[in-house]
Amino acid sequence: MAFQHYFEIQDLNQFNQDTHNKFMKFQNQKYPGHSEKESIMEIISEGRNFQLVKDESLHEVLEVLQKFFPYSIKFHQTIRTYLKDKVWQFYFYISKAWPEDPICLHFPGCTFTIDNVKDIYDLYPANDIESIELFEKLFNQLPGFGIFSRNNSELAAWSLQSYYGGMFSMQTKPEFRRKGYGIQLAQSLTKLVIHRGYLPFVVIRPENNASRSLYTKLGFRKAFETVRGVFKPNTSSVEDDKENEEKFNQCDRDRNKN
Repeated sequence: MAFQHYFEIQDLNQFNQDTHNKFMKFQNQKYPGHSEKESIMEIISEGRNFQLVKDESLHEVLEVLQKFFPYSIKFHQTIRTYLKDKVWQFYFYISKAWPEDPICLHFPGCTFTIDNVKDIYDLYPANDIESIELFEKLFNQLPGFGIFSRNNSELAAWSLQSYYGGMFSMQTKPEFRRKGYGIQLAQSLTKLVIHRGYLPFVVIRPENNASRSLYTKLGFRKAFETVRGVFKPNTSSVEDDKENEEKFNQCDRDRNKN
């Protein structure tokens, strides 16, 4: 598990209009010869504890999640990005006791690939839990800013809007660091995210002092901490589940007798 800090903007008015035009925006290019890449997955409409949410009901989920700001901001903005931009085919599940039990899950569907994002993916610190296909999709559909070398047009630094609505993957290649690119990218993308109707926020690892200092200078404040974990599917059968449940119940009965 890994601890993360959520930072949200404190003053939306401090971003001036000039920063928007300072840097080259990633172009939404369509590359010929690239077919859609489909992944096969079974979509279950209802499980033991959760049920699939139809797209037309997601606005109602947003209303519930908004009551739990700032802690629900990532889920809230993920659904909003999904409804507005369809960056990724997500399937959202809510607990059967929703909204009394406000637990929400989402799972990715399929996407297609384009080239020229390997550098971005390789430097992303959490690329162990995100696929390169995700970055290709973001590059193709959501805005980002990049700084390029005059000598050879090499991509030197970049930042993207994520599928969860906020800003992420702000990286600078080692040979281009300590030149002030980061704060310019962060300022430009934050303003654009606000302009597109999203709530600007970032997720920063506790050890990343540079990013924390940078966004603090831009008016962000720490909202809360969270823990990232890895969930693995339960491969046991329904019969095994019933057997285990009966064992637990028997233990409870024996404990009550004593």
